[in-house]
Amino acid sequence: MKNKLKLSKYIACICGGGAETAIMDILLSHDLLIFSKEDLLEEEILRCRKAADFEKQ
Repeated sequence: MKNKLKLSKYIACICGGGAETAIMDILLSHDLLIFSKEDLLEEEILRCRKAADFEKQ
């Protein structure tokens, strides 16, 4: 039997603007995505325009 490494799942949902964030909020609140708000880092949508800035945080 193989040992399987179980990793915690981390999902970062990053939006660059208010309209994107509003759309994601609607999708999350209606369970229309493959993940839930509870699955997100800090249980929230992150606002960030540059991936490099997110990586630094």
